[in-house]
Amino acid sequence: MALKPVRVLISGFGNVGRELVRLITEYREVLARQGVRISVVGIVDSRGALVSRQGIPEETLLQLLEVPRGGVSTFKDGRPGLTTLGALDELEGVLDVLVEVTPSNYRDAEPALSHVKRALDVGVHVVSANKGPFALKYQELASAAERRGLYLGLKATVMAGTPLIDLLRYGYTGRSVELVYGVLNSTTNYILNLMHGGLSFPEALAKAQEDGYAEPDPSLDLEGWDPAAKISILSGVLGRHIPVHQVTRVPLSPAVQELVEAEWPVRYIARLDVERGAASVRPEPVEPGSPLARLQGARNGVHIVSDGGKIIYLEGTGGGPRPTALALLSDVALIARAL
Repeated sequence: MALKPVRVLISGFGNVGRELVRLITEYREVLARQGVRISVVGIVDSRGALVSRQGIPEETLLQLLEVPRGGVSTFKDGRPGLTTLGALDELEGVLDVLVEVTPSNYRDAEPALSHVKRALDVGVHVVSANKGPFALKYQELASAAERRGLYLGLKATVMAGTPLIDLLRYGYTGRSVELVYGVLNSTTNYILNLMHGGLSFPEALAKAQEDGYAEPDPSLDLEGWDPAAKISILSGVLGRHIPVHQVTRVPLSPAVQELVEAEWPVRYIARLDVERGAASVRPEPVEPGSPLARLQGARNGVHIVSDGGKIIYLEGTGGGPRPTALALLSDVALIARAL
């Protein structure tokens, strides 16, 4: 019996969006064994879109992977100027899932916030790697999804290569989580490790940029917006959302040199106190030899304290295009199985 496809619109076609398309084709047989078939009915980038209510053929998807950034609409039957909102309108009645992978914006979360709201309004499930809408408006969006019986797939927003959100959302159902703290940003961890190896802050930042761990403009990481958004989303998952602008942020700056030169290792710690309804991101010393002290490279690590002091430590890959795309694919597959 042929599997009924779950029909997906992808908003954003950078590294993560392309990797997701690659995985959908590469994992076709794996997904089929799990009772899942995915049909991509639209892809939107910064300049336009390619939309097909019947589904974009696999051969075309593979060819789109070779198109330059912003070039989706230049492909055959592409639509220059067609936006995600326009594509949602055109796909009304056939679309099951919006995958939102445009860049995160922590000022007002646009345009992704409007994309997510519109999708929920028209009865479309949402899967996202974009942290902005949920770091600012988690409760509003979660309530809208619940009223309509829709799924918000957010596991790609925090520790994308490691199922932290699934653990908190499902593994701790019926339990009391009191505290979540750890390293949620790979860039700052890489810089601090280099500084502990003897480099100054400017030298470590330059090396992190050279090695691909830090962006040319690293402000979202160094000013704490990225880990603050992640800890904000975790607070929403645990039922007490703290918007990202209410998370206390202490930037990682050259002033950290004094801490680094002290006895204990330093990590850029995101901390959520669920009981107090407070969250912060700041450089903190950690005990030598502890799991957080041993974190290297792109690894993230989190302690979860629950039920009167019971502690679980979870460590894994924090991000990157493929781990993020795999997390997105997992959420889409969960929706497909439910449908």
